[in-house]
Amino acid sequence: MGHRERTKSKEPSERAIRTTLQGESTVGFDSIYVIKAGREVIWEGRELQKAWPEIRKDLPAEKLTITWKTPPGFLIV
Repeated sequence: MGHRERTKSKEPSERAIRTTLQGESTVGFDSIYVIKAGREVIWEGRELQKAWPEIRKDLPAEKLTITWKTPPGFLIV
């Protein structure tokens, strides 16, 4: 199995991304999503579903992390 195949199998599915976005949208605030390559922020924005395919295409072998920023005073329990 090549490196590209291993990386591909670890990517979140479209269903996983869609589920996250649907859950977030019911809370009533707009999250700012952040994509990192290692510790470097390579993208920030609200439209993760549009940005992810392009970023993955540009960096196919890079290990990427998706996080988000919440509004001040917001608590996740």
